[in-house]
Amino acid sequence: MYKRLLNLMIHPQTGWEIFETEYIKIQKLILNFLIPFSLMASLISVLRLYFIGIKYKTTEITTFNLQFSVLYGFVEFAALVFGLILSIELIYKTFSAFKYKFPKHILYNIIICSSIPALLGELFFINIRLSSLSIIFQFYTLVLIYNGFNKLLKYLGEKLITLFVIALIIIIFIFTFIFGILNTVLLNNIN
Repeated sequence: MYKRLLNLMIHPQTGWEIFETEYIKIQKLILNFLIPFSLMASLISVLRLYFIGIKYKTTEITTFNLQFSVLYGFVEFAALVFGLILSIELIYKTFSAFKYKFPKHILYNIIICSSIPALLGELFFINIRLSSLSIIFQFYTLVLIYNGFNKLLKYLGEKLITLFVIALIIIIFIFTFIFGILNTVLLNNIN
């Protein structure tokens, strides 16, 4: 299972081919990929907030106490897992409303497997100078989603680009909304 994911990361054009015949069950995707990688990203946030700090309300770097850092990490973990599952479900329901039917597990495979680079990109936040490199990993996630759509949903034909854009809008909206609330509520109420 992890070899398949590694092959996908290294070969984004051809890595999806194995998924055409051997998909990963939704429960395994969540338990073996989404939860551990989301946990890793959240732990990095805890380390960053407590040890390294962030630029918050000033141009100087601010660190936070351990209790707040752990609370933020816990909420971020729940938001990552909930947000990704909610995004997938909304994408599936939207596609179904447009009469595009396909097995739900295909969408779970595409979105969760493609999201791993974005979650791994959190590693760059350990060093403030390297934190902007995480954007490259987030863009790579978009490439993987597009390639996954192209390979596993190619039978949708010319509507594929439109459906890809709709999926991106849903994902961006959900995560902007969830993390906007997370940052507003937690960071503005720490005093």
